[in-house]
Amino acid sequence: MSRVIQAAEFFVVGGPVQPDRPCYIERPADHLLEIALQSQRCCCVLGPRATGKSSLMGRVARTLRQRGELAAVVDLAQIGARGESLDADRWAYSIANKIAHELRLTVDLRGWWDEQNALLSEHRLAEFLWDLVLTNTAVPVTVFIDEIEQALGLPFAGELFAAIEACYSRREAEPDYARLNFVLLGVVSPGALGADSPGSPLATAAQIELPDFAPEQAYRLSIGFGGEPAHAQALMDRVLAWTGGHPYLTQKVARGVARKSGRLEDVEHVVRDQLLAAAASRDEPLLN
Repeated sequence: MSRVIQAAEFFVVGGPVQPDRPCYIERPADHLLEIALQSQRCCCVLGPRATGKSSLMGRVARTLRQRGELAAVVDLAQIGARGESLDADRWAYSIANKIAHELRLTVDLRGWWDEQNALLSEHRLAEFLWDLVLTNTAVPVTVFIDEIEQALGLPFAGELFAAIEACYSRREAEPDYARLNFVLLGVVSPGALGADSPGSPLATAAQIELPDFAPEQAYRLSIGFGGEPAHAQALMDRVLAWTGGHPYLTQKVARGVARKSGRLEDVEHVVRDQLLAAAASRDEPLLN
């Protein structure tokens, strides 16, 4: 098998790393997020783009499902791209519909939603989570809200945060709410989400950090270079000297090197051509 095919099959650049890919690098965050969810805590995975938040979400969601639990992934960017963030009712319904679909609930969501006209808007999602999600499930449910920063500029986004807060505040009166947990992911600070507000579940949320790859973690990627292990590790050392272990940049440069002849000097060639060239700031999404 050629080196180019190996590189194309091994490294992932420009999107989440699927949980079963050999280039998925497990970090302490994987374990910490699982432990926090087992402790029934609200969780936040916040930080810069392209550091592995969505990859972590996919990995943990798969683990939960393999244990017999339920997991739903809601991408607020996709909802916004469809124009459904222009209207409060459509936006809230789209979130509920995505959760119901991900959990494979056999319910008449549209009929139920239309019957809730008498409810204040900020109560719709909260009641949906009780009436349809918890009532129709019997195992732990984790809802991942990705691209949470998409909600911050919306005048009606408080409905989502109010629903999350209600689920945690009602646990004392109704223990079944302890089966329902939330993970918020995005490019935003905890303070911007209201984590400083007294009584908010985000004030006590587990903050899961995703630091750059340490050298021993990045070395697991060196098998993508093929060849002798010592030479492959030397190549990765040279890659890390440029990327500092940033997940996206490390995968990108490593893939470029693997597609060349695999010489040490190929690292500088890839960095110059793909990251330092005049067009890179325009063509490379992360640099842009």
